[in-house]
Amino acid sequence: TILYGRICGLILLLLLLALLIAFLLQPQTTTTTTHYEPPREQHPIGECTFWGDPHVCTFDGGRPSFYGDGEYWIVRSSLVKIQGRY
Repeated sequence: TILYGRICGLILLLLLLALLIAFLLQPQTTTTTTHYEPPREQHPIGECTFWGDPHVCTFDGGRPSFYGDGEYWIVRSSLVKIQGRY
């Protein structure tokens, strides 16, 4: 009976050791949370020039002529509205 108790104790010890090794060898999973911000929409950079009586070079490279007095849209978009008076 003493031998039977030692064998049972040894089996229990080996079982606990196997469980400990199995737990330590499990792959570790990590969870990270990052805030995703989609890239902002890039608008093309343009240049529009007015000078003189008036001379105009538009954003698309055009050179319209204006004669006489009046009000004209220089920039008109959903974000920016600029009018010119000649």
